[in-house]
Amino acid sequence: MAPMDPPAALQRAVRWLRRLTRRELEEICDTRRRQTDGGEGLLLSAQTAAAGLVRILGVDHPRAHPFADRPVDWAGVVTVGV
Repeated sequence: MAPMDPPAALQRAVRWLRRLTRRELEEICDTRRRQTDGGEGLLLSAQTAAAGLVRILGVDHPRAHPFADRPVDWAGVVTVGV
């Protein structure tokens, strides 16, 4: 992928976050956990992350988009000094 200017990169990141499904977030959590602590429990497991999403955001379906309708999670993304 070619380098992007900062505003385009941020716009792409916001689109990705808004389209992220609960299942994809669980997979990211599991992958990151294995990469960081070898699955020893220092980071949240996918099940713990999913339980938190259900409790905090009311997202209980694996294909739900937990951040799509919550601009509070991504609206603060800005560039400075561009």
